[in-house]
Amino acid sequence: MKLNLEPRPNQEPAPVLDWSTTPLARKYNRSYAKVIDDLFSSEECDALIALAESDAEWAQAAFHYGLEAHQQFVDTDYRNSERILRFDHDAAAAIFQRILPHVQELIEIEPGSSWATIVSAPGRIKGTWKLVGLNERLSYLRYGPGHYFKEHCDGQLELPDGRKSRVTIQIYLGNDGVEGGATRFHDLRAKRAFDVLPKKGRVLIFQQRGLWHSGEDVVKGLKYTLRSDLMFRQSEEEAQPSKRRRAHASEESGAFEGSQEPGPASQADEDNPDSEQEAQPSKRPRTRATRTIKVSSDSKEDAPPSKSRQSRKSKGSKSRSGAVGKV
Repeated sequence: MKLNLEPRPNQEPAPVLDWSTTPLARKYNRSYAKVIDDLFSSEECDALIALAESDAEWAQAAFHYGLEAHQQFVDTDYRNSERILRFDHDAAAAIFQRILPHVQELIEIEPGSSWATIVSAPGRIKGTWKLVGLNERLSYLRYGPGHYFKEHCDGQLELPDGRKSRVTIQIYLGNDGVEGGATRFHDLRAKRAFDVLPKKGRVLIFQQRGLWHSGEDVVKGLKYTLRSDLMFRQSEEEAQPSKRRRAHASEESGAFEGSQEPGPASQADEDNPDSEQEAQPSKRPRTRATRTIKVSSDSKEDAPPSKSRQSRKSKGSKSRSGAVGKV
């Protein structure tokens, strides 16, 4: 089955989310996020789901920690949903063309540019980062009543071909009658939050660095989403990771850090289409909110959360937030 998305010429670019209108203004005022309504029609959302189901079945979402099929585990206290992983270059290219008019400010990121902090901490960006497409690892997720995904930060991928992820794309595919299931951004210390409701055809775009979020409990209906990454290439002279970073990666867990999920060729799993990684909150969330994950070309893995981060087992996360805004 092949995805057919008709071109939409002359799209008006969506504005960057103004965090000052949310309860999270103080924490995320320099963070990149966009919410684009009706970017995909109801029929296109249905076609995207049909594409996933055309040659695969839904299975319990798991954490992968190695290259072998048996190197995975399920932790429904942290993440409880169903998933289909699809590696599809053509579909990724079609989706990217639909999204591209709305991310023109990310085409090229240089030191000192408005959104340099997407790539690195202030003053630490090196080289020029060029947007090259959407990760072909398409992670379809289905949440039924009682399903959720606890607080985490999406991992930053580094693929063998040199592409690097820094921005997450999430497409809400339906259904219209869903209750609950918001993507909730958190200020864990202040106990404030901001919800993006899973409206059919809506697209949520946000930087992977430092944005803590969760998938809130679905109360009624089925929530379908498609998640992938915007991929960048860094200028060659700055593309090699530092010795310090390589050493840190080997200390932690070999090839992977954070909590990520598997994907077939050259990517891990989880919410990330090629090797999405997610860092779970710890008692001191600032210490490791951002992770870089290197994935081999045959990797289908998600690095599991570290043992120190699996202590909190209460279901859902709504009790952790006080003031909550929504859109």
